[in-house]
Amino acid sequence: MEIILAPSKLGLRPLHPDHEPGTWRAPAVLMANGLAAAVGASASVSLPRPA
Repeated sequence: MEIILAPSKLGLRPLHPDHEPGTWRAPAVLMANGLAAAVGASASVSLPRPA
């Protein structure tokens, strides 16, 4: 199994000007907390963060 890490803004609007919602960090947080081991993945591919 291979995991595809795809950061996303999920359509969230900024709380105020120049603020960016932090949901794009979710793939890295999941991996740091053992996602690969939990699902038995042997590799992962990271997609670029959306603009």
